[in-house]
Amino acid sequence: MIVDASQKRTAPAMALPARLAQPVPLGRDLDDTPRTRPSTWRRLLATPTATIGGVILLAYVLLAAFGSSIAPYPPLEFHYQDTLQAPSATYWFGTDQYGRDVFSRVLAGSRSIIVIAFSAMALGVVAGALIGLTAGYYGGKADEAIMRIADGMMSFPSLLLALLILTTLGPSIGNIVIGVAITFVPRVARIIRSVALDLRTQPFVDAARARGESTVYIVTRELLPNAVPAILVESSIRVGYAILIGASLGFLGLGVQPPTPDWGLMIFEGRSMIQVAPWLVLGPALAISILVIAANLFAEGMTRVLDSTERIEDAS
Repeated sequence: MIVDASQKRTAPAMALPARLAQPVPLGRDLDDTPRTRPSTWRRLLATPTATIGGVILLAYVLLAAFGSSIAPYPPLEFHYQDTLQAPSATYWFGTDQYGRDVFSRVLAGSRSIIVIAFSAMALGVVAGALIGLTAGYYGGKADEAIMRIADGMMSFPSLLLALLILTTLGPSIGNIVIGVAITFVPRVARIIRSVALDLRTQPFVDAARARGESTVYIVTRELLPNAVPAILVESSIRVGYAILIGASLGFLGLGVQPPTPDWGLMIFEGRSMIQVAPWLVLGPALAISILVIAANLFAEGMTRVLDSTERIEDAS
């Protein structure tokens, strides 16, 4: 029997799920679940060096805020009957030539070094970033003049330049902050200028110029937000330098003045008795060393995280 082909019944086609029936764009998975990359701060917390450094820095900040109140003895209290006592259960870091508790003085001395370091870092980085962004945006003769001045300032060692400023202004915490911040300005300006030279050729800057925006608007609203990663890295690096310069100024007698506890000043006062009572120097020296190492660890971790973020954004 001949069967007409048009009368044949075909098997019903299996219906595809609506999710698979839709066209899939190239480069995407079949799963439509949005994929979000971890934020910069989460990656920073996942970096061991940054986490360790950040925890230690936070501990020092808390000591600077509450160190005097949790110290076992008042930092300026004399115990003449216990002069030059070695470390013990009563005096954890021993006592100095006046019977003052070294541990209490180390806790109280954290306030001055933290205030100087973070204030000088903030002032120097902000001023240097604005100068570097302005020089990089303008270019030409203005950029050349600003950079030559910066090179002239950078020819002086940071400590020597800070000493010159302090001998002119006089020793005080405010003048120390200004002196240390000025030493950071040319170095930060040169780094941020290189970032601005790349940013000023970007389309969003051309669009801002086409809209007739002012230079202040372009520098602060267009260039500055895109230079934040470089500014953060410079900030974390400059903290360590600020700690060392501040302690060095205290050691040379141009930092915090006695009787206020200061780590650099404590090392200066105990240097002549280091053979008889090494704990006078060991306590503040360890405090400075741990703080500088923590700042460097945090800076290294932040540099790695921001570099990886930039590579991910470039790849996407």
